[in-house]
Amino acid sequence: EEVGFSWLVAGGVEEDNRDCDLAYEGKTCDNIWNVRLEEFKDFVRKENADEHNDAFSMPNSCREWIFRQRMDYRRKLRGEPSDLTDQKEDILNQLGIDWYLDEEHTWLECFRNLQKFHIKHGHMDVPNDDCGTSLQNKKLIEWISEQRCEYCRKGLGEYSTMTEEKERKLNEIGFQWKVVDLAKNHDSKWSKYFDKLIKVENSSRKKKKLAKWCKSQRKQYRRLVKQGKSQKLNRYQVLAMQKIGFKWIEQGKEATLSNSSETIPRKWSKRLKEFEQYNENIKNAMPSSTKLLKWIASQRKHYRKLLKRKVSKHLSWYQVDILNEYRFPWILWKEEENAP
Repeated sequence: EEVGFSWLVAGGVEEDNRDCDLAYEGKTCDNIWNVRLEEFKDFVRKENADEHNDAFSMPNSCREWIFRQRMDYRRKLRGEPSDLTDQKEDILNQLGIDWYLDEEHTWLECFRNLQKFHIKHGHMDVPNDDCGTSLQNKKLIEWISEQRCEYCRKGLGEYSTMTEEKERKLNEIGFQWKVVDLAKNHDSKWSKYFDKLIKVENSSRKKKKLAKWCKSQRKQYRRLVKQGKSQKLNRYQVLAMQKIGFKWIEQGKEATLSNSSETIPRKWSKRLKEFEQYNENIKNAMPSSTKLLKWIASQRKHYRKLLKRKVSKHLSWYQVDILNEYRFPWILWKEEENAP
């Protein structure tokens, strides 16, 4: 991207190099953004307002620019580094941009391609051969990988484009999410102990080495909750552990046990209801309510205390169980790390 390479191929049209030319002229990135904005405004004025976001009808330069804005918007939603400032977003919103139009169209196109591949070959393991893989198959491989990552994000309560409808469509054609397989691929040693953990869970046997490994996983998890990063534990591994019922605190050390008769503070219940409403809207970037934002941050803070000290005055394990049912995002991932 720094040299102006285009990741978007549309209609076999070669990408316009004017961004590079502007850069060579010494203009800043913001100036280039403003030039593209003016081109987009011109296009909006000429075209019908309901069609100006159509990636196939707009000029090549506008199409690529809009594509980049949507990518930056998606990064921003996740809290990742993004060039899309609030001011830029407001400007584009005033022009009536649909941030999801092209994304939904692309998803359906890839989904249909996966269906065709499944019907033709009887499976969904698209071959990944650098020499012999077609461009369409390479795009499909990337899309499949993205769906699994989005599924993982959703399972951990993060912002995700994996809606219930998309998940249902993929499940209907027998799509394999492969959470455990992807978790094992990260580290062979981790895979070995994970398999042992499942056997021990089934046979109720304990081993010293396994107990030591479990202790290290809990330590890495505490680090994830506190710092948002860990080189030894990624998203797939966290989700795989949770799917087998692994407890992030050693059993028997909880200061307060889950108790359905426990009294929940009215204020906490009110914020929980707000969180539930926010969580139902997949397109929400961040809660609009400042109080809800502070509440979410405070739950993470109290959860860190629970993991470390096994007790917190403001959060019980019963409340943690309730939040887990809503897939509360305990970890604020930092994307520069190895987590997928």
